[in-house]
Amino acid sequence: FEPDPRNLADMHRDVDLNPSLNLVVFGVALASQSGTARFRVDGWDEQVSAWGQIISEEDVARGTKHIEVPVATLDEERHRLEIDEIDVLKMDIQGGEADAVKGMEECLRERCIKTLLLELHDGQLSKVQCQSILEMIADAGYTGRFFEQESFSNWEAICAIKKKGRLDTLG
Repeated sequence: FEPDPRNLADMHRDVDLNPSLNLVVFGVALASQSGTARFRVDGWDEQVSAWGQIISEEDVARGTKHIEVPVATLDEERHRLEIDEIDVLKMDIQGGEADAVKGMEECLRERCIKTLLLELHDGQLSKVQCQSILEMIADAGYTGRFFEQESFSNWEAICAIKKKGRLDTLG
């Protein structure tokens, strides 16, 4: 799920170039409820797409550049797409993780997500919000490991990829 139209185009191109991938990309942001939202695009002029995020009315009033994007819950999308199980869900949504996790309560409860990779930005979420997200995931029966970005080197990341299932030995 990728709401940024530029990233979405790149992802579709990657999927087209790699037809053996079991991957489908949708131009939707994940959130706690369906509808539309304002999506920040300040970095567009600088060709930086990683700055996009759902923004508040206050941000709009301050003149933050944005576009309207569709939003949906993961629970709703899973039912719409008739997906029983999700192999890997990677979330790096620039502070929107708390809202998106609220929209996947059923997926968590039913443990239909095999692997969840979650990036929490301490500059965008408070410690209380981060703790709430982690507690919700743990309460659903998931266990995992936490890595500080500063202590997780490129070498460790490569090892983690090569040593599937042994992330607990790193960091």
